Amino acid sequence: MRQFFLIAFRNLAAHRTRNLMLAGAIGFTSLVLTLLLGVTAGIQGTLKEATMTLHSGSLNVNGFYKLSAGSWAPFCNRRKALMDDVKAVMPDAVQVIDRYISYGKVVAEKANL
Repeated sequence: MRQFFLIAFRNLAAHRTRNLMLAGAIGFTSLVLTLLLGVTAGIQGTLKEATMTLHSGSLNVNGFYKLSAGSWAPFCNRRKALMDDVKAVMPDAVQVIDRYISYGKVVAEKANL
């Protein structure tokens, strides 16, 4: 096994230029990928924020809570307190809409919906 490592080390030492070019290419590719992923995440976040603001107004209050270990739903147990907080934060709001968005599950003998 020691002989294999010695041969590999001599091969790397003999071809320094090739190794440096390969390391540079891998580093440059990683840099470009990281920069593009950052730009994409920024654009996606900005689009989501702008779309939600245009779609529903200046302030959105929502949350997904686990009702049980196996289910999730947009459930709010402090609706009155949250509405009071929203009115305190935005006293000049013309209209506050409570959408009562909810999810349900219908279970039958042969299928779920």
